[in-house]
Amino acid sequence: MFVREVMTRHAATVGADETLEAAARKMKELGVGALPVLDRGQLAGIVTDRDMAVRSVAAGADPRRAQVREAMTSQIVSCREDDEVEEAARRMEERAVRRLMVLDREGRVLDVLDKWPIAYVLITGPDAVDLEEGQFAPKGYVAAAELAKNLTGSVRGQVDRIEVTANGSSLTMWLRDGSDVRFGEARDLFTKLVRLETRLALEVDREPGPIDVSTN
Repeated sequence: MFVREVMTRHAATVGADETLEAAARKMKELGVGALPVLDRGQLAGIVTDRDMAVRSVAAGADPRRAQVREAMTSQIVSCREDDEVEEAARRMEERAVRRLMVLDREGRVLDVLDKWPIAYVLITGPDAVDLEEGQFAPKGYVAAAELAKNLTGSVRGQVDRIEVTANGSSLTMWLRDGSDVRFGEARDLFTKLVRLETRLALEVDREPGPIDVSTN
């Protein structure tokens, strides 16, 4: 899967010379927490609601006069629209950022992936699923998605993908070191996830291999 398949192509921007008040108003109108910053038409950085609160307002700056360039982060972490989703997610983890800018081949901003890889885990399975509009996903995939959503940071960074049958009779989580975590049936997943976290915390020097968390 490529980044272009999950992006929206509706990236709003803010000028480096605009005021923090103007940037905050734009964020509120769009319902976003970050905006790419342009300086003379060129990408110069990114500004977030936290940047404005911590770096400027909390420091006593007047948001009606302070400029975006005073609060923005000039470090740009980005990917291309034709990058693999897994590579984009890995880049966010390696750079410890919550937002990733998507650029086209000319370096123009297409989208900002906001917290996206935190929620992204590849879910696959042996059963072909071809849903019509309005149909619900099979219960196995619903359970796998709920499991992915509840992964903690200590586990998520190690996960490569989740494999599940459509009926939920079998769910396996594959880690990046090649280990397969066997959850058994796709039920009581929160309890099984706690077992996995405990195993990983206690067995820091473990060798890659099967990990069975289906039972105590």
